[in-house]
Amino acid sequence: MKNYILIFIFLLFSKFLLAQSYVPFQFGNTRWMYYEMKMFSTKSFCYFSFDTSGYYHNGNKFWKIEYVLNPTYSPSNIYRYIYDDTISRKIYTIDTISNTTFLLYDFSANVGDTINSIYNVGYLDTVVVDSINYISVNTILRKHIYVHSKNNVNLSKTWIEGIGSTYELFYPSIHLPDPVFELICQEYNTFINFGTNLGCSNFITTTQNYNILDNQIVISFNPEINSIHIENPNALSYSFYIYDLSGKIIEQLLSAREIENINIGHITDVVVLYNLNVKNSINQKGKIIKY
Repeated sequence: MKNYILIFIFLLFSKFLLAQSYVPFQFGNTRWMYYEMKMFSTKSFCYFSFDTSGYYHNGNKFWKIEYVLNPTYSPSNIYRYIYDDTISRKIYTIDTISNTTFLLYDFSANVGDTINSIYNVGYLDTVVVDSINYISVNTILRKHIYVHSKNNVNLSKTWIEGIGSTYELFYPSIHLPDPVFELICQEYNTFINFGTNLGCSNFITTTQNYNILDNQIVISFNPEINSIHIENPNALSYSFYIYDLSGKIIEQLLSAREIENINIGHITDVVVLYNLNVKNSINQKGKIIKY
């Protein structure tokens, strides 16, 4: 009897998953925020969907997605177009010169499927679906498809309905180990669909050079021993916070010493965010690149 009950529950659960409604992309006031990490440099950037006129092909509206090196929108001459076919549950991009369309995502895919036509900015990739799950992301139940590229079977990424790839919007799967991309935040009408309040607000758009802060505090990093070095010659009282990429505080230091060394060898993230506060005067945010 127990076996019959378990089978019934399994079938009911399977039917529930199959019946899940599709969560489409949202365009018109959308922002995707990414880190791009190379061996010796790091930058961050955003994609914006602000333009509402779009580009039409075969009666389908492709939305303009602009590449901006800033957390706030400004018109850009670097852009691509996206169309969400909500019936087939597939996302396309288009070459507006030749009117050739390319598949970016296939949210109708099933476990074990091989997709031979995923467009990874300039080349077609073969992607294998490893597993599928339905997860609530900031109160919205979204289909998560876990894929790997046949070009690099050891590196996998997640496609999330209505959001895109956790790697990069126009690089749905990982082709090469360098550079490394990471989705930090995705918002529509300022509602966070992916990421945290802290992650979205603590967004950095330039490579941190660890410059002198008001000629008072110097922050440097020694990658050989994974140590952050803080020089505070005026013995100012300050607080120093270290975050992971999800925005979680993983280290906190309150100090007025002239020299501090913080070992971050135990932190697994390649990029570590920090925030330094000096009472009533200074606030500095930055990032550490671990090699």
